[in-house]
Amino acid sequence: MAGRLLRSLRNMLETYPAFVGLALALAVTGKTGGLGAIGAVTWLLARLAYTVLYAAGVPVLRTLVWFVSIIALLLMVVRLMA
Repeated sequence: MAGRLLRSLRNMLETYPAFVGLALALAVTGKTGGLGAIGAVTWLLARLAYTVLYAAGVPVLRTLVWFVSIIALLLMVVRLMA
């Protein structure tokens, strides 16, 4: 279990800098609502679900949840560009 949680943490750290950068950019530009907010909340919830699924050893659903977190980052990018 500890190994799974450590691997999940390392995986999260791959997208965490992008999330923080996008969240800060949205805050600085004042574009915190709409798709940006939906993307941020979705990313957080997807990463939490991913950790639970990874710890439980659920492979396919875990991958789908990971894709949801990437789509959430894209929503934040779309809001930033709009």
